[in-house]
Amino acid sequence: MNGSEHGPAVRRVLVAVALAATLGAEAAASGPFNVKPGFVRGEVIRTAYDGVGDDLLTAGLGASGLAGAPPAVSSPPTAAELRRLAIYNADSGVDASDWNRTDPGQAT
Repeated sequence: MNGSEHGPAVRRVLVAVALAATLGAEAAASGPFNVKPGFVRGEVIRTAYDGVGDDLLTAGLGASGLAGAPPAVSSPPTAAELRRLAIYNADSGVDASDWNRTDPGQAT
């Protein structure tokens, strides 16, 4: 009996079983899943951004904040302050007046 005698559904099941067996064997051989690598020191910190007060694009500075003076940082600076300062410095060449255009193709 060759592969052409099986219907498409049977072939899909056979492929799925073979794939699951292969992936299962590979996962078992590679060890535990989601283990922190040895070179990572300390606690892994997770940060959530609300999209309003601290968004991913402007770090809460907004268009006017990116166009203005650099944000203040404390001594020593916090991770959030360093992130905000890095975004400010990276976006300092962006023309903030382009953000309010209604037509993306409109030239300024």
